[in-house]
Amino acid sequence: MRRLFNYQSAFLLLITQIIWVFSSWGNSIDSNFIKAQVFLDHFKLDSAAYTINLLDEQVDKSKPNEDLCKFYRIKADLYSKKNDLNGQIEFKTLALKIAEQINNKLLLADVYIDLATYYETILEIKNSIPYLLKAQEIYVKLNLKDKLALIYNRLGLLHYEEDNYILAQKYFFGSFVIHNELKDQNPVYAYWVQNNLLNIGLCHQQMHRPRKALAYFKIALAFCQNAKFEQERPIGVISTNIGAIYGELKQYDTAYKYLSKGLEICLKPQNDELYHGVQTIIFFAALKSAEGKTTESNKFFNRAKFMIDSLGFAELNEYRLMQLSKHYARQKNYEAAYFTKLLHLQFRDSLNKVTGRNSSSRQMLIYKLGKERAENELLIQQNNNHTIITIGVSILVIILIISQLVAYYFYKKIKNNNAHLQELNKQIMQQKFSLEALNYQLHQANDNKSFLIKTIAHDLRTPIGNLMSLQGLLDEYIQKGPESEEYQQLISSSCFMAMHIIEDILDQSVIEKSILTLSKQITPINPIIKDAIGLLRFRLEPKQIQVVSLLEENVNLLMDGERIKRVIINILMNAIKFSPRKSAIHVKLSKVDQTCFLSIADQGVGMSKEVINKLFDKNQKAGREGLEKEKSFGIGLTIAQSIIEAHGGKIFVESEPNYGSTFYIELPINKS
Repeated sequence: MRRLFNYQSAFLLLITQIIWVFSSWGNSIDSNFIKAQVFLDHFKLDSAAYTINLLDEQVDKSKPNEDLCKFYRIKADLYSKKNDLNGQIEFKTLALKIAEQINNKLLLADVYIDLATYYETILEIKNSIPYLLKAQEIYVKLNLKDKLALIYNRLGLLHYEEDNYILAQKYFFGSFVIHNELKDQNPVYAYWVQNNLLNIGLCHQQMHRPRKALAYFKIALAFCQNAKFEQERPIGVISTNIGAIYGELKQYDTAYKYLSKGLEICLKPQNDELYHGVQTIIFFAALKSAEGKTTESNKFFNRAKFMIDSLGFAELNEYRLMQLSKHYARQKNYEAAYFTKLLHLQFRDSLNKVTGRNSSSRQMLIYKLGKERAENELLIQQNNNHTIITIGVSILVIILIISQLVAYYFYKKIKNNNAHLQELNKQIMQQKFSLEALNYQLHQANDNKSFLIKTIAHDLRTPIGNLMSLQGLLDEYIQKGPESEEYQQLISSSCFMAMHIIEDILDQSVIEKSILTLSKQITPINPIIKDAIGLLRFRLEPKQIQVVSLLEENVNLLMDGERIKRVIINILMNAIKFSPRKSAIHVKLSKVDQTCFLSIADQGVGMSKEVINKLFDKNQKAGREGLEKEKSFGIGLTIAQSIIEAHGGKIFVESEPNYGSTFYIELPINKS
């Protein structure tokens, strides 16, 4: 809502203030430095350029001096505000040269930080870090703890951007130690204590250590609740982070309690955390989706979209579309998930093109805004004198003079941006229609592929089945002998493997189309395990591998017995393939409450983490040759996982290279 006021009274007040301020300001070199900096801080670039031109005439350039260094720094700042990278680096380099010549350590540290900021702006973080380390060295020698603590925090953020979370948390901890030591001197230092605790927790979260992250978040929250600075805003942010951790741990009730508390605070406009609040609403929607609460999830997604559109947080559409795609996938609405994912990728690319930056610059932007906020608070508390009052009044006068011009400027800018975004949306819709047509063609091709596979597999079943029948007749009518038994065993093994592969191909086809149908009935699992072991004796005997089974009470399960048997055969075949001769495979069955646990452990070569990560991914080729060159098709475990999950169960593996592998299967008892 626009504020209404008496323009005539405001104009008279404005003229009075202008006369008073400019009659007392003067035009000395020091006042011009102050004026130029004020204009730059408020993006009054024409006024800043005019004042800097005055300084150009006032500054002594005959020899290196402090004013000349300050002049080059402020001119570099002007080019920075104009997004002129060449001019910016030129004058920052000149400032560095002067600071080195006059050997002013504090000024030299400031210039190092200027250069670090330049490289952060162009996202060359590896070039930024050395300058911060040089500034750090100066602050250590001069024992300037407060400045050193800010450098540590900034280095932590840069290493966080580089995904070096171990080093990042070390710098955050160094910043925490110093700020904690100084916290009683000024509330701003106490503010940085909770900020560093929060950042350390975020590092642990990125390293998949949710319990440690939670501990640091809770320490930060407890610190805020007893601190002397304005508590509400950081409490809101920390509470949402605690809620996110509980969400990762699937402790949904606790997660919602913290998220709701934090969200209420973040959505208050005076706390300046609306952006973070909308992010939290999207995370709320994702948690509700993970719980299967579709209606509630849709409400949060719609609320997030409304706030993004009304507040102009267009960048958050990328995060919303990413989570919405996962939401559709959980509902098995794969077509909607596919198109939402395409929109997410297209939006991200178009947004990067419009803004001219990528998402990795956002963390640095957040850092700079937070740093400026804290430093401004410190400045207000420590420098309550006539100069600051004069600058403050001057800023107010300048804002009043040009407020209408600024409003008109932003109106034109927003109008142009909206027109550009409309054109981008039009292009996106055209691409969407093209992709829909392409997707239809892909569906048709996939259906044709599935039909061909099923036809071939069904046609192969008959001759292989006949071959197995003939092998049975051979057992009756051919004279027994070592050679004939070897041939018959080879025939039996080949037929069994061929039928096993055909069943895998057929199941792979139906799983791809999400139409796997189970024939469930109450069945004891012990005979199925024993039958699976017996069918593989022809694979066990040549390698002299012994299967040691420890089966507790016979457990009756509601299951598709043939498919569960194929899962057990798949795992046993892999165990045989990767086990050395004369080793043992241990099969154990146990029951705990309403869950049946089956483990199959071998003494084979084991697997690295990289292989384990690919094991159940149908898009990755995880198949390996066995110890005796046995071949692998690399699809058995993918199918096994689909079958077990269709029964409401789980399958996973624990393994280390050279220490064997153990596969675990969990199946619910009497649960459909």
